[in-house]
Amino acid sequence: MIRGNGWGIAIAVTGGLLGGMSSYFLRLTDPQALMILGAAWSVLDAMLRALRRHQPHWLVNPQAGGFVWHIPVWVFGLAIFLVSALVTLTP
Repeated sequence: MIRGNGWGIAIAVTGGLLGGMSSYFLRLTDPQALMILGAAWSVLDAMLRALRRHQPHWLVNPQAGGFVWHIPVWVFGLAIFLVSALVTLTP
C-alpha cells in the first residue's frame, strides 16, 4: 500500500513520465533515465516546498510538499539521482 499525499503522487507520476519519455525518445540508458527521474522529483518537490517556505519545517513538513511513507519526495529523488550517477560514472 502506498501512503502519501496527492502532491507526492503527482510528482512521482510526472517524474516517471519524464524519465520514461527521455528513455524512449532520446534512447538513454536506464541509469541516465533514472537520473532524469530523480532530478525531476527533487526539483518539482523543492519548488513546491519553496512556495510554502513560510510554514515551520517546510523542507520536511508533509503538508508543505509531496511525501511517500512519511519521507519527502525530494529525498527519494536525490537518492535515485545519486545512485544512478554512480552507476553511470563507474566502469
